[in-house]
Amino acid sequence: GAPKEPGWSYALDVSRFATDGARPQSAADRTNANLKLSRLHEGGRTVLVLNQHSSFALDPQGLERKDLDNGTLKTDPGAISFNTRKSVAQTQLGLAFEQALGGGHKLELMGYGGQRQVVQYQSIPVSSQTGPNNLGSSGGVIDLDRDYWGWNARWRHAGDWQGGRLSLSAGLASDYQSDQRKGYENFIGSNLGVQGKLRRDEVNRASTLDPYVQAEWRSKDLTLMGGVRQTRTEYESTDQFLGNGDDSGRKTFRATLPVVGVRWQWTPAVQAFASVGKGYEIPTLNEVAYRSGGTSGFNTQLNAARSTSAEIGLRGRAERFGWNATAFDIRTDDEIVVQNNSGGRATFQNAGRTQRQGLELSGNWRHGPVSLVSALTWMQAEYLDAFQTCARAGCPNVFPRVTVPAGNRIPGLPMQQVFVQAAWDTGWAGSRVIFETRHVGRVMVNDQNSDSAVGHTLFNLGVHFKQDRGDWTLREFIRIDNLTDRRHVGSVIVNDGNSRFFEPGLGRKLLVGLEAQRRF
Repeated sequence: GAPKEPGWSYALDVSRFATDGARPQSAADRTNANLKLSRLHEGGRTVLVLNQHSSFALDPQGLERKDLDNGTLKTDPGAISFNTRKSVAQTQLGLAFEQALGGGHKLELMGYGGQRQVVQYQSIPVSSQTGPNNLGSSGGVIDLDRDYWGWNARWRHAGDWQGGRLSLSAGLASDYQSDQRKGYENFIGSNLGVQGKLRRDEVNRASTLDPYVQAEWRSKDLTLMGGVRQTRTEYESTDQFLGNGDDSGRKTFRATLPVVGVRWQWTPAVQAFASVGKGYEIPTLNEVAYRSGGTSGFNTQLNAARSTSAEIGLRGRAERFGWNATAFDIRTDDEIVVQNNSGGRATFQNAGRTQRQGLELSGNWRHGPVSLVSALTWMQAEYLDAFQTCARAGCPNVFPRVTVPAGNRIPGLPMQQVFVQAAWDTGWAGSRVIFETRHVGRVMVNDQNSDSAVGHTLFNLGVHFKQDRGDWTLREFIRIDNLTDRRHVGSVIVNDGNSRFFEPGLGRKLLVGLEAQRRF
């Protein structure tokens, strides 16, 4: 369609993924469907988006150090006996409308709504759910029904001003979320991994209302940017399961967040840029869902993390080469961290001040049929304040907390990451040969820095083909990932209370694919 001849344009995508997994209790599947309808009209456009997602995954949990070192891709017996698993279903609908108003003015409206269901069976031991000392336990089964919606109304204006181009925007955004959260025991008698007695029933609500304004002024060699957003978020939890006391709670988060930036065309081929701004990370409803020790109830002690971020850099372009270099510094107060993580359930706390400093470098080069793309990130992420945390499952009710000293590295974040890709367009049957190198540095697994996943480098090789046949385009590929069959850790479970920190990555794998696309 076109503005003079309106018509609906559409995009439809449906995908299905399934795997039997590389370890026992690790099978998974996922189905996604996305529909986008777009209609042009004079001075604007209307877009409708519908998304549907469903997934199911068994949970093999992590490995202890001894199992990782001897190459045993085992699964913890608790995951087998409790049949640890998680299912998710979500449907979301969104509508966006934009309309030019004349004189450089424009109106943009957006709204969305959706529903999400999550059911998760965890390996919480029966002994941790029963008895007079565990009245606050919410069981080992999570049953969550979530309804959510939001809208955003924004005005834009662009015009000439003071020898440059001035763009202004202002708006108001609102979001709402309501969770019906239930918890059940994960056993009936001696039968494990089934839904048992109700142990939790509460409604968690979150609502926001954020006004914001942004401006940008651009001349031939200079661009100035600035903006401010005022955020207010209200959390409320209503306990409907009063057999173990009333765990209701309420908390309000407020912040004013400014940001300023500048770009300068230093030379025709080199541009300099810098920015500084305030950040505000509000804990999610999932992060406030459990109190210290994993008991049920709204965690009113968890505060928002406040940060100041700054970056400065250079970027350049030449005939065959482009590059970018950026240095950044992020300083955070009341960092939100994992306090305890066991049986698939995490509790969170604030940990004082942290700092992330680093450098990002990237470059791309092309000469004829050969191209090279590279990216490097170096980051020093550390705690500036000492704090106490849990080192074992059952803390702090059974085991005492331990002290994390200032200067420890933040777990889960590698110090170095490197990516290099070389490609060659052979000219034969539309083929392209790609060779990749990926390096990830050492990653700490807990706040105490008592163990880590060692760094690793993986090599990947692939050949891609493309043929145009009338209205059809065919694409085929064959790819080998992890060419050298390197044993490595794919991810870590931060602060796992049972010391099962490590999730092994896959060994050498072969992928073959075919894509067929038709133009209408």
